[in-house]
Amino acid sequence: MNTGERSRWQQDLVASANELIGHTIAKVYYIGLCTDKGAFDRDYGEWHDPIMDVEFVTTERTRFWATWQQNPLDDFHLTLSRRPVPDKVVGDRQVEPAPAWDEIPTPHWDMTTHPRWATLIGQSVEAVTPIWSPWPDSGPWAIRLDFTAGTVWLVAVWELDDGYWLGGDDIAVVFDEKVMARMRISSP
Repeated sequence: MNTGERSRWQQDLVASANELIGHTIAKVYYIGLCTDKGAFDRDYGEWHDPIMDVEFVTTERTRFWATWQQNPLDDFHLTLSRRPVPDKVVGDRQVEPAPAWDEIPTPHWDMTTHPRWATLIGQSVEAVTPIWSPWPDSGPWAIRLDFTAGTVWLVAVWELDDGYWLGGDDIAVVFDEKVMARMRISSP
């Protein structure tokens, strides 16, 4: 990737994430692995481990989707982008035919009433700040979302026995700056 392509790619990531600013969050869903069964069980207090994605539904019914993604240099980073609401909606969940490669539906957990999210529901997103990996061709390892009532970080990370591996193909939702420090990510 040349310098111009890298710059456009990074600008597109930021522009896409910034579309969430000013929107009021109405619902939050975690999306797990197709093998996940039952209730959400990766709540570690100051952070959650949804594995795959976090979906935000705004009061205008606009959907935003945060996920890890592989960049052109083969490491992983976060993206945050708008998802259009499909024509057919059942309740608050979208209904679409599953892509051919995804025959098994993935579990969705409604986290809207979880105590960590409940204080942020009904609030507008005031700022979206990407926290970039130190490598020039990489994307953000984390995205910080600021609300009046608090801050949430979305992080592409694996938890290991002896710490964390940043840039992993897993998404963590962090509610405490001390956890960010343990992950060795400085928050702007």
